[in-house]
Formats: sequence, structure tokens, C-alpha cells
Amino acid sequence: MGAPTPLIDGLRAPLFAFHLGRIHARITYRSVGRWTYCTETAIFQEKQMEELPTFTFSILVENRFGVLFNITGLFSARGYNIERLMVVPDTESGLSRITMVAHCGPALADRIVKQLNKQVDVISVEMTEKEKSWPTSTTNSTPTKT
Repeated sequence: MGAPTPLIDGLRAPLFAFHLGRIHARITYRSVGRWTYCTETAIFQEKQMEELPTFTFSILVENRFGVLFNITGLFSARGYNIERLMVVPDTESGLSRITMVAHCGPALADRIVKQLNKQVDVISVEMTEKEKSWPTSTTNSTPTKT
């Protein structure tokens, strides 16, 4: 890992990347006033994401504004892509079931489950390593009159 690029005029945000095994990380230095902030973002190549195991997260949440944003933010903050996402609301109970499929390591999947359980609006979290079956068609199969 090399030294960070010095700030130019104290205003621009220099950027450099380095390689950590299978993870590419990007560090950004940003100057605001007299403070300098450092942001680290993990960037995964598409082939490396496919090598990771697939986990399905089934999350029962209260149907409120911003809950989906908070939950998906746990994945995006770590640089992981959500492959599939389905939300099914239940109008009678005021709850929703969020089902997500993502490629991530087992350690991160366990950490995400623990962090999801800490969320106020999350009621329960189930995680399975294999991908559940998803509907392949969105067409309505109601019979028609002839």
C-alpha cells in the first residue's frame, strides 16, 4: 500500500487505489475547511463477485418509510451488489417481507445478519446459503373466457 497523494490546493479530492488480495479498495481524501476526511470503499470485480457464495436473506420488517433504504445501505456501504430484491407488503399486519439475494463471503453475511437484527424496524432475519426459487415470469395466469 502506497502513501496517499497529497492534497492539491487543499480543495481537490485525490484518489488512489490499491490491491488487497482479492479486494480492490479505493481511498479518497477530501478537504473541507480545516478538516481532511478519509473514505475507503471496497470495489469488487464482477468475476470475483461470482466466485463468492450466494446468500438469500429473508427479512421481516415494519412497513415504514426508509426501512428498505437502510437495509440496502448495509450492502452498498460494503461494496456488495444485491442480485435480486423482492418486497411483499401485508396490509393487514403492517409488516413487509424483504427477500434479497447477494454474493458475499460467509463472515460478511453473518455480520450483516447481526447488523440487521440491530435495526429498530427489523422483526426477524433468516439467512440461507442457497438461492431460493424466484418466479421466472411476471405474467398473470388467469383463465380467459372463450
